[in-house]
Amino acid sequence: MNRVNIASKSLLVIACLVLGVTGCASNNTIADNQGVEKKEFTASANVNTTTQESTKDILTQANAELLVSLLEDYAPSELDDSVLASKEPVYIWDWFRKLQVWTDDLTRLANGKPKAEGAVKDVISSRLNKYFTPEASEKIFDSFFRAATDGSYETFERERFEKGLEAIDENLKVDIQKNDQDINVTFTGIEYDYFNPGAKQKYDVNVQFKLVKDGTKYLIDDIEHD
Repeated sequence: MNRVNIASKSLLVIACLVLGVTGCASNNTIADNQGVEKKEFTASANVNTTTQESTKDILTQANAELLVSLLEDYAPSELDDSVLASKEPVYIWDWFRKLQVWTDDLTRLANGKPKAEGAVKDVISSRLNKYFTPEASEKIFDSFFRAATDGSYETFERERFEKGLEAIDENLKVDIQKNDQDINVTFTGIEYDYFNPGAKQKYDVNVQFKLVKDGTKYLIDDIEHD
């Protein structure tokens, strides 16, 4: 994944969420000699400004849909046998690494406002359902949002979405165990501590994904870190 490109996309998302999608998209012009049209536009603009001010701290359904669409180019394909049957451990590892980065970007940016409209849950969860079971998607959403009494959601600070596969620098091993419709994919290896290169500190990586067969694809039901 090109981290420079996704970083620029993330900045665009943040800017649009702060400014408001409607404000970003506005390109109306008015001729000075058209008093009636100018008056009507001014009234419309005032309403639009009021709406933006009242929703500036709320993640709207439109915001969430924009966020999902902007990250779409960096989302991995569905997980199927073409990935799991690969003879290259790096190829399998890279698919799961991309998914963790994409999920982290999605949840981190969606969590950027204090509140979210009720419809946001369907937008976020339905997109997560491409890779996760409905139960796992629900768990991820509930890790960043809590239901409010008015039907909306409140966001709260927490640790970022679990990664674990961001960097495996040596001894990468992929172990795939199949049991009927369930599959366990375990990644092990060693990660370097690049923040303290002088100490040459190394850490063991052990991450397990529990998968469930769903037609021709697989969905992640759980992630465990040792």
